[in-house]
Parts: sequence; C-alpha cells; structure tokens
Amino acid sequence: MIKKDKLITKEVAEKYLNDEDIDLDEFQFIDDDAASALANSSGNFSIDGLVSLSETAAKSFGQYKGYNLNLNGLKNVSDDVIVNLAAYKGANLYLNGITTFSEKAALALGKFKGDYLYLNGVKSLSDESLESLAKFKGAFLYLNGLESLTEASANALGKTKRQQLYLNGVKELTEEIAAALAYFKGDDLYLEGLLTLSEKVAENLSKIKVETLHLGGINYLSDQAIENLSKFKGNAIYLDGLKTISENGYIGLSKFKSPNIIIGVTSLNESEASILSEFKGLYLFLDGVKDLNKDVVLALSNFKGTGIYLKGLSDISEDTAVSLSKFKGSYLCLDPFIKLQPKVKKLLKKYL
Repeated sequence: MIKKDKLITKEVAEKYLNDEDIDLDEFQFIDDDAASALANSSGNFSIDGLVSLSETAAKSFGQYKGYNLNLNGLKNVSDDVIVNLAAYKGANLYLNGITTFSEKAALALGKFKGDYLYLNGVKSLSDESLESLAKFKGAFLYLNGLESLTEASANALGKTKRQQLYLNGVKELTEEIAAALAYFKGDDLYLEGLLTLSEKVAENLSKIKVETLHLGGINYLSDQAIENLSKFKGNAIYLDGLKTISENGYIGLSKFKSPNIIIGVTSLNESEASILSEFKGLYLFLDGVKDLNKDVVLALSNFKGTGIYLKGLSDISEDTAVSLSKFKGSYLCLDPFIKLQPKVKKLLKKYL
C-alpha cells in the first residue's frame, strides 16, 4: 500500500513546477502522469527519495532534457526501467542506489549520451556487462562501489578515453590488472581504495598516460615501489595517505619525473628534507607536516622548484621564518588562518 503523502501525483508535480515549497526528495513513489509532467518541464529537480519507478515513468524521464536527473534512491528496478532511463537527454545521470544490473541494462547505459554517469552503488558486474558499460563515451564515469576488477574488465576500462574514471572501491590490483589499466588515457584515474602496491604493480601503474593518478588511500610502499612509481610522467600522483617513508624511500621520491610530489608525512627530519630538496620538479606538497624547526626548514629551502605547500603548520617561529625566507621559489602556501607574529610576517612577506 502506497501512502498518499509519499506519492508524487500530477497535482503535486504541478505545484512544484509552479514554485510552491515542495521537497520532492521526501517522496518515495511517483505516478506516471506526474513523471510526464516533470519530464516535460524545462527546470531541474531532484527525486532521490524514489524507491521504485514504472517503465512508463522511466520512459518519460528518458526524454527529459534538464541538466541533472537524480534518482539515487532507486535500488531494485527492472532492466527495462534502466534502459529507458539511459535514454535521458541531459548531462548528469545519478543512479547511485542501484547495486547491480544485467548486460542488457549495461549495454543501454554504455550508450548514454550525457557527460556524467554515477553508478557508485554497483558492487560487482560481469565482465560482459562492464565491457558494455565501458563504451559510455561521456567524460566522467563513477564506479566507486566496485570492489574488484578482473583482467578482462580492466582491459575494457583501460581501452576507454575519458576525463575521469573513479574506481575508489577497488582494494587490490594484480600485476596483470594494473598493466591493463595502464592503457587508460584521460585526466584522472581514482584508485583511493588501494592500501599498498606491490613493486610490479607500481611499475605497471607508472606507465599510465593520465595527468593525475589518485592513490590517497595508500599507507605503505616499499622503497622499490616508490622508485618504480617515480617513472610516472603525468602531472602528479596523490600519495597523501602515505605517512611513513624510509630514507631510501625519500631518495625514490626525489627522482620523481612528475612536476609534483604529494605525500602525507606529518614530520620531517633534516636528512629527509635535504633529500626532498633535490627533487627536480615544481612543487612539494607537505600539508600533513605539523611542525618544522629551523634546521629542517633550512635544508628544505634549498629546493629549487616553484613552491612548497605547508598548510599543516599551526605556528612558525622567527628562527624558522628566517630559514624559510631563504627559499628562492615564488610560492609558499600556508594555512590561510595561521596566526603569525609581526616579525615572521615581515620575513615571509614575499610569499604572503
């Protein structure tokens, strides 16, 4: 039995379209006439609370031309509902509640003409379904619920070209899967669910042709794995979850070919800072560092790049500021809310 106060009727939809104060996300069901009324409108709406949808309503929404279609509450729907929704004419299709679908549905979603496809609730797909879905030509594909990949599915995704591919739910990569993903060409590949990489996986991922590789979940890498990653030639690898690095690991970091080093260490000693200063890139991102003394900063100031990020510092002493002022780069990024003493501000004036 559907409660009337949870059903979007045509009357409710028309009131909403006439700017009455109605939150459509609070409703769980919608009748076909209401779906048609909303789909034929020119405005944007969110109906994330819907838990079911008829094929007729889905067909109406498939003709909708608004910028977003938010249906994150849908979980168990028929293939035909998904097929009809995949015909949606707008840019962003949100179906984060759906946990699985058939190859028929995957084939339809692979033909979706928009830019953003959100399927973060999907935990597993057959190789055939993922191969069909990978044909989606939009710029952004979100599959953060997928917990694993097969070599075949990685091959399918690796052959695609888009701006961003999100696979943050994947917990582990084999050498073969990493090699397959390395063929992916785009701006960003997100693999933030990985906790570590074997040396061979690191070597294979270093060959990927993306601008940015997001590995923020990694909390341990061997020295050799770091050195293998140093061969990556994109803009940056996010290693902001990496808080423990050996001295040899820092040597590996200093060899990075990308212009940015982004790590999550919370402290640096003088030797580590000296090694990092030899990095030939543009920027050092050290926002996790909480405190630095003058000797460590003096070693770090020898870095010949453009800028250093130290947003984690809560205070800077005058002695430390004297050392920091010797940095020849043009950019020093501190916490915008840090309270600096007048003498320290004067010493760091060229950066502030």
